[in-house]
Amino acid sequence: MTQHRFLSASTLRNLLLALSFLATLHGPPLKANDAAAEANRTKETMIVSPDSPALAIRLADDALHMIGRHPISIDNKAAGERIVYGETAGEEVKRLFIVQFEAFHADNDETYNYDLTKSPEVAGYRWRSNAYAFDMVASRSENPAGEAAGTAALLEKNEYTVPQDWLMWRSLTITDDSRKGEVILFYIEFGRDHGMTLTDIYAGDDETPAWQEFQKGLESRANAAFELAQVLDGIPNTDAWAHIPVSAE
Repeated sequence: MTQHRFLSASTLRNLLLALSFLATLHGPPLKANDAAAEANRTKETMIVSPDSPALAIRLADDALHMIGRHPISIDNKAAGERIVYGETAGEEVKRLFIVQFEAFHADNDETYNYDLTKSPEVAGYRWRSNAYAFDMVASRSENPAGEAAGTAALLEKNEYTVPQDWLMWRSLTITDDSRKGEVILFYIEFGRDHGMTLTDIYAGDDETPAWQEFQKGLESRANAAFELAQVLDGIPNTDAWAHIPVSAE
């Protein structure tokens, strides 16, 4: 018998509401060679989730525009969606910003058990951050149904060339006390633009000094790219937009 897995009703409702709000702010995703769309693209770049999380996310970087969105499924245990923004030039992707809504299915007992007690609180949620780098070619080969492969496929669908070495700063939070949902914010640059490959970043399982130094600037650029605000009764508190603080500050 086929086993059907479902997101909880509240999580699915919130995700659909957030995406519905997003759809009212954006026209069709841009294709790499669509000069007219590029010239006339909207500057409105905000996502609002009314609860679980009650959070608004807006871009603070005018160079980023919406590319599209795609569903994700993780080991048949969790599911959600990625909303993908990028800075592009022709077929080239210069940077990406990705918002990932994700939740474990209601029919399992899995939870997100991150310790966020020492993480900074912004917009009513605590955010844990770290750097990570990976080879997209290898990732697509090893996990063709994974989130990264889905993002690469979205870029190709919109006629962009997919870079190989992805250098990211990611921040995440847990959406409510049930610990069944999370939001992850990815800011991504590419090794080719910094003269770096994975051999410059990792020595075995250890980070190289060059990568540790690079992370300082990556974190600053990442946290400057977006702002967060609490959502009260479905409305963002627009008087209280804030960046996640840079760890060295």
